[in-house]
Amino acid sequence: MSDTTQSISADTWMNRAAGFELCAHGFLLPAPVLAEALASGEFVDSCREVMENLGFDAVRTDVVTGLLAPYRGVEADELFHDLRKIYTQLFIGEKLPPITPYVGLWATQQRGEEGVLFLTKDSMDIERTMKRCGVGKNLAAGQTNDPVDHVGTLCEFCKFLCLVNARAVEPSPEATILDEDFNAMRDTYLAPFARWLADETPRLTDSGFYRAMSYLLDDLTRDH
Repeated sequence: MSDTTQSISADTWMNRAAGFELCAHGFLLPAPVLAEALASGEFVDSCREVMENLGFDAVRTDVVTGLLAPYRGVEADELFHDLRKIYTQLFIGEKLPPITPYVGLWATQQRGEEGVLFLTKDSMDIERTMKRCGVGKNLAAGQTNDPVDHVGTLCEFCKFLCLVNARAVEPSPEATILDEDFNAMRDTYLAPFARWLADETPRLTDSGFYRAMSYLLDDLTRDH
């Protein structure tokens, strides 16, 4: 590990991993387990714990947890269907999504270029990095051939890199993980998207959940 990586404690890496796990649940297609965690209050409690442990701004922490708190006590099945509906409206749309969840495609569009899923330079760079780190798609094992530059998938990858840096998981023997992989993935791909997402989401939806997730991801992709 580099000096920069070694200067960050294992506890910090573990809290970062927990934060990216929360964002992965938040930005991937909602599952019943997400609705149950929101309804029980476990999700908002975990967000507060992570944000406080990482030293995030207290006002932002209160905003995020304040947006999530009303979900405590809501019937989980009803909440699950509501989240699925909002996710579809925001990230799938009728023809084009109001918010593309594909970071590589978004970056291409921001440069004024036309992009196609799987085929943008950014998307292919992300996939090559993931494969080198031993977390590429395994189609033979039944995994889907979905684009890996989905923001939720990138959050899962950043969680993995945090766990590696915390020495909490051991990469596969064929993996080659570089010291700079976490910062490169976060700063090059996720951070610019997260800034945009934190601005766009409140403009496009009044969903407290997705607004909170956009703010949390914005904070996670900054140095603290």
